[in-house]
Amino acid sequence: MRINLLVSNTSNVELRIDPTVVLATRSFVDLRIQEELSKLDNKQSVRAATTGPIVLAGIQTVDGIALVAGDRVLVKNQASGKDNGLYSVVAGNAWLRVVDADASAEVTHNLMVSVEQGDTLFDTLWQLTTNAPITLGTTALVFEQVAGPTGVLPGTYNRVTVDRRGLVMAGFNPTTLGGYGIADAYSKTEIDTRVAALQPKLGFVPVQQGTGAGQQNNQVRLGWSGSALKAAVDNTDLGNLWYSGNFDPTTKANVGSTLFAYGITDAYTKAETDARDSARPIGDAITHVGFAADDTASPYMRRSSDGAVYYLQPKILYTPVQQGTGVGQKQNAIKIGYSQPGVVKLTVDNSDFGTIWTSGNFDPTSKANVGTTLFSYGITDAYTKAEADARDAARPLADSITYVGFAGNDPALPYMRRASDGTTYFLQPKLAFVPIQQGSGPGQSSNLVKLGWSSGGLKAAVDNTDLGTLWYSGNFDPTNKANVGTTLFSYGILDAYTKNETDARDMERPLKSEVYAKADVYTKGETDSRLNGRPIADSITHVGLAADNPAAPYLRRTADGAVYFLVSDQNLGPKVAALGLVGIGQYAFARVITAYGNSINQGTSVPGSNLIFSSTAVGDGTSSNSGAIAIGVWRAQGAFNNTERTLFQRIQ
Repeated sequence: MRINLLVSNTSNVELRIDPTVVLATRSFVDLRIQEELSKLDNKQSVRAATTGPIVLAGIQTVDGIALVAGDRVLVKNQASGKDNGLYSVVAGNAWLRVVDADASAEVTHNLMVSVEQGDTLFDTLWQLTTNAPITLGTTALVFEQVAGPTGVLPGTYNRVTVDRRGLVMAGFNPTTLGGYGIADAYSKTEIDTRVAALQPKLGFVPVQQGTGAGQQNNQVRLGWSGSALKAAVDNTDLGNLWYSGNFDPTTKANVGSTLFAYGITDAYTKAETDARDSARPIGDAITHVGFAADDTASPYMRRSSDGAVYYLQPKILYTPVQQGTGVGQKQNAIKIGYSQPGVVKLTVDNSDFGTIWTSGNFDPTSKANVGTTLFSYGITDAYTKAEADARDAARPLADSITYVGFAGNDPALPYMRRASDGTTYFLQPKLAFVPIQQGSGPGQSSNLVKLGWSSGGLKAAVDNTDLGTLWYSGNFDPTNKANVGTTLFSYGILDAYTKNETDARDMERPLKSEVYAKADVYTKGETDSRLNGRPIADSITHVGLAADNPAAPYLRRTADGAVYFLVSDQNLGPKVAALGLVGIGQYAFARVITAYGNSINQGTSVPGSNLIFSSTAVGDGTSSNSGAIAIGVWRAQGAFNNTERTLFQRIQ
């Protein structure tokens, strides 16, 4: 120490120097540095960490590691949380809390410590999640893993258990619906049971029964009677069906009762014929009838076959019964004579026609009038032609078949026998359900449509083309879907921010990484990505640059409003120089000087002589750094490529 004094009289000056006040001892400086370093969140790493409650005394094995005196251990599973913390192993006596975590001021909220070894907890990073204020020995201390292995082997898992920090704590590959927790789907066995009860696949497209306009659900049956194709509805026989083999409708006219109704113009009606016939006698094997030589006493007829003249009976003096000349009558000799009481007989030529009916032996009221219809005769046990035609029209025609019916009288084996070769072709029995008609709709083709259940749901195929999974009420609810739009408002979304709202919120938060502009609306995933690009405020009210000074980044604590200045690329050198790097477990953000190559994994050890301090700024790299670390051996806490930056921890 040099002091220059300018005085007028040295006799009035007394200079006294107290070494205890002016000088700071080496031990004092070391103690003060140790005290300040102990208050930092980052603690020197421990050799092992507990996996359950232990007795805090003596030499023992923790997580498969045989401890020795002086080893640092993270104790986190004690029955009483106040006994948790960082301890140093003492042989034969109770363990002591380590010097950098044996006071309340040194055990801070968010304290971080890494574990070096262990069967399950090696290379893991743990954080104290107990909120301030913390009184060591009174406040229960809770530690949570924030990085490192969780015991889950590398691989692909269909089902995982994730903790609140996003770490995969367990992984599974279930092989059953129950393993996935799925309760609204059928297992393979259940599906096989249900499929076995279904209608086997038909080899043809069946005719749909009923459900058409004006149709009922009665059971319609078709079958071969041995000579014709017959139909029945339920148990009612509809008779034979008309088909092209036994009926040609093109050769038939509509039913009518007059020549006019059939459009016939080359024939006389009965009235016209009767009028003409009434004007002429009926000629029966004769060519002429009249009087010979115009002699009225010599009426005659001339026979057609030989031209012979046959004279007729002139008028007699009584009214005789005229023989012949009637409609359809011949000239055969008719003889009527009394045979016995009440019996008059008839003979034509020499042929006996038997008894003539008279009122004495015949009652015409007991007989029907001659007619041309069943109705005119009162016949009720026969069908008219119109009724028979209607019944036949309701039955199909046999087209190239000889038989139709049930094989062996088995209703489950309906069949038809082809006429050309006698081959039997079995038909589809009545379905227990109403099938869906395949094709024939507007714009539809006749391709084979197939529906079936797969492990992924109900699937469809056309011919051999897989159409994928079908949507149905079990896996799709259209009422939960919105019409396509381009804004949150068009979808009626209320639990998401628009781009403008998100931008306004983001302007109040510092960026953690670059976020690129999207469309006029961010999706929930994009919004989450943007929010994930910004740090979560944990017990702080502000983060920023004090007085707009880039060398003074800070956080303001919520509990007391205290300001805590951070390390940045602007103040990294002075901060590092002030903190020092002598302690194992210290962290540094750096990059390698000589590249190691691509895909360098977490846990790789790098000598400090190959590390340069860096920052988190995107533009920083080779030219913007705070110099080489140059001491110790450091473990990478994150993967990196070539000279990319990551967090390193000193391990030697």
